[in-house]
Amino acid sequence: MKNLSFNQWALRFALLMLVTAVVGMIATSQQYDAFYFVAGISAVLFCLALSYGLKEFQPTKGLSFTMWILASVCIAMFFPKYFIVWGTGDNPFVLEKLITPLLQIIMFGVGAQLSFSDLAGVMKRPGTVAIGVIGRYTVGPLLVLALVPIFRFFAPEAFTPDMVNMIIAGFILVAVMPCGLASNVMVMLANANVALAVTIGATTTLLAPFVVPPLMQLFAGSMVELNTWGMMFNIFKMVAFPIIAGFIFNLFNQNKESVKTKIIQMSSFFALIVLASLLGLLAFASFCYFKETAIFLGIFFVLPAVVGYLLNLKFEGDQTLVKKTLGKLSQIGIFTIVLVITAAGRDALAAAGGLLVTLVILHNTLGYGAGYCLAWLFRMPEIDRRTLAFEVGMPNAGAASGLAMAIGPIATAGLAPAIYGPVMNIFGSTLASIWKGKPIKEEAKTEEK
Repeated sequence: MKNLSFNQWALRFALLMLVTAVVGMIATSQQYDAFYFVAGISAVLFCLALSYGLKEFQPTKGLSFTMWILASVCIAMFFPKYFIVWGTGDNPFVLEKLITPLLQIIMFGVGAQLSFSDLAGVMKRPGTVAIGVIGRYTVGPLLVLALVPIFRFFAPEAFTPDMVNMIIAGFILVAVMPCGLASNVMVMLANANVALAVTIGATTTLLAPFVVPPLMQLFAGSMVELNTWGMMFNIFKMVAFPIIAGFIFNLFNQNKESVKTKIIQMSSFFALIVLASLLGLLAFASFCYFKETAIFLGIFFVLPAVVGYLLNLKFEGDQTLVKKTLGKLSQIGIFTIVLVITAAGRDALAAAGGLLVTLVILHNTLGYGAGYCLAWLFRMPEIDRRTLAFEVGMPNAGAASGLAMAIGPIATAGLAPAIYGPVMNIFGSTLASIWKGKPIKEEAKTEEK
């Protein structure tokens, strides 16, 4: 027998764990509760082993991290009590409190990989960018509304109308989110237009505070009570401010811009943080403007500039370690957010998980098709059609998970965002692999250039 690689051994071990998990679940269903723990551990080990095994094949390498996310789902489903509250007594620590800072770390990582030059594409191709932005913010919620009757009809009888409305509102929330960072990765894997993808993604993200709240009010306002100003403020705090911090960090870490450019950009960022903080006064009566604004400026303005400058001195502009560290922190953040949300909504997910997963798959796959057809309708070249398919079909599910707490209980409002991330990565990677095997005709690429 020839020597097997680590990934090949991982595949065999994954198969063994899958069989063990299935046997354990069958035994548990026959009232042998002792096998429940075995089934849970085996399911988690199956996902982790498969994450390495998939690296053996080029088309499935992109699914490795998705299997880690599925492992977090398995942990939460089998052992939820360990990931809801830590500690006892009068002041236990509720793990939901981790979601906001983790989301901010993820969005900081996004901003640290961008710069103002990434937005220059808006001026070069405003029409194409506008179509992508409008498609991202309209196709998703319209598709959800088309699927809502199915969920209402098949929703478990144990669900109250408020629970059903809250789950649907969470579904709408993820549908109206800006483009996710994963879409850029899929565009790259599919050999599509990465520059256009980055421009559309950055534009939708910067517009999110002004677009997402009105869309939620329009599509979900009749289902749940929404604080529009509060949602706008939360998007600034959870998404825009961390991205600004990433911009500032990148500005000083790379240290490529002139002093004049730095002054202009830093002045703009300062003004934006100060003005956006005024939303807190409109949204919350207890908001202390000067104190909170000082905290925001310290965390999102001063700190990234200082750290970026010091790292530039330490590594002389080499960003390899910085990018690797930010990538790992983002992965840990996504893993933990999915774990906490799934644990909190474990009972609801167990009752309606199959139905919700099916609808999420339908929504995601239809989103890819709608994005492609939209680009075809406007006679874009094939390279842009593929790009819009991902930008329209892949929202920022991580940001939706964090914002779900602003519209209702995370156990219901956060279910659709938690499910959407793994689903879109699986189907997005599959589509990217298919398109990678079908190169775009050379004349189309020449025309695009």
